[in-house]
Amino acid sequence: VCVKSLALAAEMRSCLPEQGFQLEGVYCRLTDAENFSSQNRLWAKVLLTDASGQYSVFATEKALLGMSGLQKDKFIEACKDGSLHLHRCSIRVSRSLRTVHNGTSSQKDYVNLVLEDASPLDPEYASGLEPEGLRVARTLLG
Repeated sequence: VCVKSLALAAEMRSCLPEQGFQLEGVYCRLTDAENFSSQNRLWAKVLLTDASGQYSVFATEKALLGMSGLQKDKFIEACKDGSLHLHRCSIRVSRSLRTVHNGTSSQKDYVNLVLEDASPLDPEYASGLEPEGLRVARTLLG
């Protein structure tokens, strides 16, 4: 499954059963590193990218910590100081159909995609912090 498949699954508002998708080799990036928690739980919007395209989903605390390889306090610190560095991951995304009633007889169906779990593919980057050599090169190159 690729990122483009997730985008297509989000558009299908038919009564498909709840589904899960497993994606390999997906680049993950927090879209707003300033707002990454809600009520003492980590919860952030993540941009998923692969060769097929890009798509944004919300990620659970388990997924955020899994893709970073960090403990919660270190993750928050890395987000705040800008040192969080995520690489290619193996991810699991759940899809469910939700119906919202707006107080009248009308209702709206929407598809809910949530990044439930993630882990880095390359153990070298499992720390979630940018490798020192890459940080030095980035500093020298501007």
